[in-house]
Amino acid sequence: MLDLAVRGRLTQPQVGDDQATDLLLQITRAREALVAAGDLKFKVLPALKRDGAPFQLPTHWVWARLGEITNYGATTKADAIPDDAWLLDLEDIEKDTSRLLRRVSFFERGSLSDKNAFKAGDLLYCKLRPYLNKVIVADHDGYCTTEILPVRCYGNWVPQYFKLALKSPYFLAYVNEKSYGMKMPRLGTDDGRMAAFPLPPLAEQHRIVAKVDELMALCDRLEARQQDAEAAHERLVKVLLDGLTRARDAEEFEVGWQRLASAFSDAFTSDASIDKLVQAVRTLAFRGALSREGSSSWAQRQVHDVVHFLNGYAFKSEWFVEGGIRLVRNVNIAHGRIDWCDAACIPAERFDEFAAFKLNEGDVLLTLDRPIISTGLKVAVVRAEDLPCLLLQRVARLSPKADQLRAAFLLHWMRSPLFLDLIDPGRSNGVPHISTKQVGKMTIPVPSLDEQDRIVEVLDELLALCDQLKARIAAARAKQAQLAEVLVRAAAG
Repeated sequence: MLDLAVRGRLTQPQVGDDQATDLLLQITRAREALVAAGDLKFKVLPALKRDGAPFQLPTHWVWARLGEITNYGATTKADAIPDDAWLLDLEDIEKDTSRLLRRVSFFERGSLSDKNAFKAGDLLYCKLRPYLNKVIVADHDGYCTTEILPVRCYGNWVPQYFKLALKSPYFLAYVNEKSYGMKMPRLGTDDGRMAAFPLPPLAEQHRIVAKVDELMALCDRLEARQQDAEAAHERLVKVLLDGLTRARDAEEFEVGWQRLASAFSDAFTSDASIDKLVQAVRTLAFRGALSREGSSSWAQRQVHDVVHFLNGYAFKSEWFVEGGIRLVRNVNIAHGRIDWCDAACIPAERFDEFAAFKLNEGDVLLTLDRPIISTGLKVAVVRAEDLPCLLLQRVARLSPKADQLRAAFLLHWMRSPLFLDLIDPGRSNGVPHISTKQVGKMTIPVPSLDEQDRIVEVLDELLALCDQLKARIAAARAKQAQLAEVLVRAAAG
């Protein structure tokens, strides 16, 4: 929207409008009067060449350099600041939205560093970390950190239009290119003054601001409707899935299934809804809904009765070398696999010394520190390409007893709400630590091995279908994004 605004695509010239060249002349004369009166020292800037313009403007607009039409970089330092004066800091402005988060007085802030003074109506531009896109128009006189530049035009202007321009994509691209400093990038004064600025006639500046305000209000209403729709959709998904997972008998389950089937295409249209479907499928699987024999014949065993646990060894960091035998640490446990992007190793000749901690293909590994993160459970299966490797402390190996439990069945159970709710009941994703003793005391349903194989086969098929649904949703979303990009590009010319 801001890109269209500064390209003149949101408004049309009207009868009686002056040309932007007339406004530029008025601004230039006002600046020259300040210089003549000794109130301004002005450094002449090189003319902006036509081929140096970022994009084409309407014929009644004109390009100017920001330092040619404003006092960018010229500041008034504050001597004495009243206790009740407004003192603005970078943290008071929300990034991107430029919403003023708080208004703090000089007394409350108690800052002793140098400050810039500003007047009501000044444009306040944050030159430090300009990619954060913090720009506001002051509604009162006040003072600010020197990392905020008070900017005002020499002549007639609409500060809100200048704010839109300095927040628009073309200007952000310019400042990101020109910013210097790795940790604390900032826009230099000379580069700020040299920036090309799209200047429309004064009356059109007012119309642009009004049109953007109108469109932003419309966007806010659409967003509110979207949020309401998403909340209603989330409730629908919950009702449909609860009808299955909370069914008390076969009759209730059948009713729930019919209800879900009739609304399936409307309910499962987002990644979040598919994720909930996946968890419902897993819940049903371990309650016997996917089993031929039902769950009545299943044994309920404590995990330590059907799984051998191994805790990793406390390898010392001073033993680590480049290359050698890789150690599986918490950082390496991804979702379903080991991620070796950040690998620690010990010398290969010490492998036999720690043979008790070697891992084998198919081993199930669980991180014991923050096992649940925002993207799910950190559990992995060792692959052939991961070997050889050794187990570091705070990662556990779970080896199912071959005559009682399949590793694939165990893995599905660990990814199901039945396991996740036991280690993090409120699903806060903030469980700091668990132990193998805690996991060992949990109860796991144990059908026959043949039945475990059938359940795993059905689960794999159903979850593959869920993955296909996600892929279709992603493809549709990508097409929508491409269409939107084409439309915006066409509108921008």
